[in-house]
Amino acid sequence: MKKIIGFIIGALMTFIGFINIIITNIEMSTARGYTFRLPYTEYEAGVIITKYIGIGMLIIGIIILLLMIVSKIYYSKNVQDMSDVGNGRVNFISCPVCNCKTTRDSEYCPKCNHKLK
Repeated sequence: MKKIIGFIIGALMTFIGFINIIITNIEMSTARGYTFRLPYTEYEAGVIITKYIGIGMLIIGIIILLLMIVSKIYYSKNVQDMSDVGNGRVNFISCPVCNCKTTRDSEYCPKCNHKLK
């Protein structure tokens, strides 16, 4: 559930940041009587600040999405599928700190980063 929420937040921040940048660029190119050069008027400063907020949201959204993807790849490589437990084919250990199930060849717990060996 946390990963789905992370993906949603990252996608929304990326989308809103991208739309914000587009809208402020359109506003800057169509605003008559404003040069967007120093010294800025209140209106110009507001548009420029809004643009930089959009850039920040876009960057943070992309970082969140990348972290979610890397986390998903890492967990899929290091955490065994628990459906194999009943078949006797699973070779896993539990972390003594957080009780997360992971493969025996893992040196660190994928959840809390506790050293297992």
